[in-house]
Amino acid sequence: MPLQPLRLELYTRPGCHLGNDLRAVCERLAGEIAFEFTEVNVEEDPTLHARFAREVPILFVDGRLVVRFRTSERELRRILNWQLLRRRFRRG
Repeated sequence: MPLQPLRLELYTRPGCHLGNDLRAVCERLAGEIAFEFTEVNVEEDPTLHARFAREVPILFVDGRLVVRFRTSERELRRILNWQLLRRRFRRG
């Protein structure tokens, strides 16, 4: 049975240039690695805003924080492949 796609959540806010950069890195990898991508605007949720306002952008993969502020395409590819490998071993 094939693995489900990874779940990527990008926490950012409107006008965040680092968030735009991180989204672009994710988009470039979308053709290589199966994932579902959700963008979360921390300005729309008071709890998220209080917790993450000074830390965006943040990228979570399957609920695990993996990137804060910025990363390269190469590094994100490595992170996503590592997450897929962890899943395979857990299914075991």
